[in-house]
Amino acid sequence: MPTCSEAFGEGYVGDYPNCTYQPQSPAGTYAEDVPFTGTIDSLGYGKELAGSTIEDDWQKYFDPYDPKGQELLESAWDLKGKQLGETWGLKRQQLGAGARAGYGKIGKAASRGYQQSNLAFSGTISEMERKKRGEVTEAYKRSFGLGQTAYEQAMEAGALQLESGIFGLETDWEKDQRATLNMLYLRGIWPEDGEEDTNWNTTYEPFQENIVPADNEELARKSSCEARGGRWHQNSCDMSDRG
Repeated sequence: MPTCSEAFGEGYVGDYPNCTYQPQSPAGTYAEDVPFTGTIDSLGYGKELAGSTIEDDWQKYFDPYDPKGQELLESAWDLKGKQLGETWGLKRQQLGAGARAGYGKIGKAASRGYQQSNLAFSGTISEMERKKRGEVTEAYKRSFGLGQTAYEQAMEAGALQLESGIFGLETDWEKDQRATLNMLYLRGIWPEDGEEDTNWNTTYEPFQENIVPADNEELARKSSCEARGGRWHQNSCDMSDRG
């Protein structure tokens, strides 16, 4: 009796013919090839959120992996795999029946040849019989090999498709949880975020210094000159007319 993996391909486990497919995550998919569990703690966000305002209850913001989608994929492939196995099993029976029928026809033809020649044994007839049997055997082997190859390729392709589909579901889940984490980062979950003054005054106020503006300096000097009885001329105070 074949094993499940021999009958249906790699990944099938159980006692033949009660086999089920158990997918394996692609090597290197996860850090250090850690098996996928789909639990919230497996996300490892506890380290990233250490010191935040939600470090003690961060798990409540995330969702565990929902296996329903994966179960549907596995159920569909389990049915498909069994159908492929049944189809190949029926084809093998047909090939075997065809070979047996061919051998039977050759044997009857040889018997008639012996009777017509009135010989209990004829080297020519025996040689022809052997040759025809060889042709039937080669045809059977060729058809069986082609059928088995097609079956194995179909099973391998289906298993890879299932594995890819499950991996896609797992990846989508991880992306969704990462999006939730990024959203939490934007909500100000760090203690120092609440101490910052975010009411910034964006009105520009130029630096002021207690000095006389350059464009008013000449006017100030002129006023001082005239107050002392002088005459302001060419940026200087002329006191010659005083008195």
